[in-house]
Amino acid sequence: MLQYKRVENGQFLSVTPAEILAPDQPFYLFLGGLLHQNGIGFGQVLASILRDVTWQGPDRAEIPVYVALRSSDPDIGVTAKAMYDFHNQETLSPEAYALVDDLLLPGDADGDLKTTRQALSKINLVGYSYGGSLIQQAEMILGQRLGLSAAHKDVAECMGAVGAVNIGPVARPLAFKYDGSIVRLDHGVVDAPDTHGLFSQGFFLRRNDKINDDVMQQAMTGPLDQAGPLQVYGSQTTRIVVDGTGDAYLRRIGYTALGSGLLFPRIDHILDVEGHDLRLYTNRLCVENKMGVYPSIATAPTLCQAIRMMGDESSAVHNGATRQFQIEATKGFEKTAAVAKIEKNLNRLQNVFAMAVKNYQAASLADGKTIIDKTLAATQTAVSGASPKENPLRPALL
Repeated sequence: MLQYKRVENGQFLSVTPAEILAPDQPFYLFLGGLLHQNGIGFGQVLASILRDVTWQGPDRAEIPVYVALRSSDPDIGVTAKAMYDFHNQETLSPEAYALVDDLLLPGDADGDLKTTRQALSKINLVGYSYGGSLIQQAEMILGQRLGLSAAHKDVAECMGAVGAVNIGPVARPLAFKYDGSIVRLDHGVVDAPDTHGLFSQGFFLRRNDKINDDVMQQAMTGPLDQAGPLQVYGSQTTRIVVDGTGDAYLRRIGYTALGSGLLFPRIDHILDVEGHDLRLYTNRLCVENKMGVYPSIATAPTLCQAIRMMGDESSAVHNGATRQFQIEATKGFEKTAAVAKIEKNLNRLQNVFAMAVKNYQAASLADGKTIIDKTLAATQTAVSGASPKENPLRPALL
């Protein structure tokens, strides 16, 4: 039901589940949205996003990145129905069962919880849109397979070795109570100390994400008139960040390289009408291939930081440590002053972009190139020396 590919040098190369699990090392698995799950959107843009959010750079040990998608004929209608069915009725999809059978608890897995926990500690899931729903479905299936109940706290702790970051989620995280009951976290269940998730998870959601709102009817965001710029809540093992900053515009300024090597000015200021584009969540201030990219929301660097921390801590989790990435990456949001600062920095960067666009529109072509050059130079200066190990609230990482 699923096929897998490894992301390597901008290409997506087919692999088997056995090839993913064979190395004794952590890996990332990206589960994309409705289009991705049906084989649409696999190209340089997605490869670049995955490279950026997992920071496959010279200062970190390489962690392989894989993607999973449906192996059957593309049918977005079938996948969309599965998305709504899980939220409304908790109906589990064939793809979720396949994910568990292929990677989380393969047929030859040892039944010992300690061994299972060590195997699960290698797994770092990144779910976007419906991909996050598949993660929640797989969590339920794995819990059932391992015999989760009120008397099996050790099973929940075993499953906590799996890390997951959910981007633009369309399914609420599970919260398990030690009295045996299971609930779904939403904006009305804030910091419930008597609950924990099964997987260790972070959720990042734009408050004006129209796809999320259509599926979940504000279950995770709450009423728009009752929230500040950032809302953070969760359980002992789950953190949910609802970002009300910024807007739904994608911003880029720089040059497009033509076939002859000529660089032609380019400015993108594109409204994503659904407010759900993966780039809205992940775009940080950066310069790549003569293009300056500007952020859409304030929490993009924190999301990227959480993904990198998740992968980096896998080895320690394999040796018995507990997952902490979702707590550590978001703890800065507990301070009102920190939230105000990152919102101010976001507004400043978006104003810089707006001024560059305004000046370019009033300039000649030659003067316009000068404006772009100065903007790119200033952007490069702002991001120089940035490292994923630095504080995710640092303005340079926006």
